[in-house]
Amino acid sequence: MCSFSAEPSQRPPLASSHNTNSLGELRAMPEIANIVFTHKEVTKALIKEQGIHEGLWALSVRFGLNAANIGANEDELKPAAIVAILEFGLQKAEKENNITVDAAKVNPRSEKN
Repeated sequence: MCSFSAEPSQRPPLASSHNTNSLGELRAMPEIANIVFTHKEVTKALIKEQGIHEGLWALSVRFGLNAANIGANEDELKPAAIVAILEFGLQKAEKENNITVDAAKVNPRSEKN
């Protein structure tokens, strides 16, 4: 099952003042079943994981397409498409837009002393 959230602000807080009582003691937090990420958040994480420090990058997803006859039983079969996610990656981008991430901003080179 997939769940999508357009805005990070729609996610449940992982830690905040709402998780403490009036004395500042931690309350029991509800169990989190799903944590979702935006395209940019995934791209930032991949940039950092790969040690990339420059350039504009976007998330790439490679899909596979297949077909099958599916239905509740043998008398209700219908042709259907099955789309599988084969891999995720990073793709260099030419210009900045709503799904690109600037590696120099999110993962700057550390200055050695």
